[in-house]
Amino acid sequence: MKTIQSDYQQTFSGLVSILENNADEIIHIRVYDEYRFAFINDLGEIRLSCMISEDNEFVVRKIEFENQRTGTGTQVLYWLKDFAKNNGYKSIWLESAITDASRQFAEKHGFDNTTGADPDNYELKLM
Repeated sequence: MKTIQSDYQQTFSGLVSILENNADEIIHIRVYDEYRFAFINDLGEIRLSCMISEDNEFVVRKIEFENQRTGTGTQVLYWLKDFAKNNGYKSIWLESAITDASRQFAEKHGFDNTTGADPDNYELKLM
């Protein structure tokens, strides 16, 4: 299983900028362990929660924006795709895409939900 390098601020500075620009708020990175981390605002609200799976997959567990339909989700996805490809992850998963909007977003960007057991989880294969 891959881990994320220890300098999270430097590694994710571009992603933090995208999240901060969405709602004009300061974003901090909360590290739970070497496989799980989240991007939170000053109020403690999670904007993006991620983990690395045992199968070398980058998993987005939660994503939430203050301002929606502004292109931020697409910017975040492009950043994550580049990061995942450059770091050897075989896929990106979106967990719990339970709203119509989140399902449409996943499908629009090439994610597929036919590969997993949970119909609310979507996978984008990178390799």
